[in-house]
Amino acid sequence: YAKGFLSQAGESLTQTEIDQLAFSAKLMTFECGMRFLTDYLNGDTYFKTAYPEHNLVRARNQFALVADMERKMDQSAHRCTVNEIAKNMGGTLFGAPPYFSEGFLC
Repeated sequence: YAKGFLSQAGESLTQTEIDQLAFSAKLMTFECGMRFLTDYLNGDTYFKTAYPEHNLVRARNQFALVADMERKMDQSAHRCTVNEIAKNMGGTLFGAPPYFSEGFLC
């Protein structure tokens, strides 16, 4: 996902934003879980639900996804970071076509 996003984001992202992309995905997922949980606790007034505990199920699923993201981030020390992906997009951060040089393993 990072390759496609970075190839289309152009020069609009700062280095700080690039540095925070992986964390931001986890944070937004957690935030969504909190919104589902809050709505459940407030009587399901914001999100449309199909059954009484729908928002609670949604919240639990979001929190499970956050936990899975954290496990995978911990296990991915050998994988490429978003910065490495950006740097390997043809010499400039965003000016290159969305492919990687041969031999790059990410």
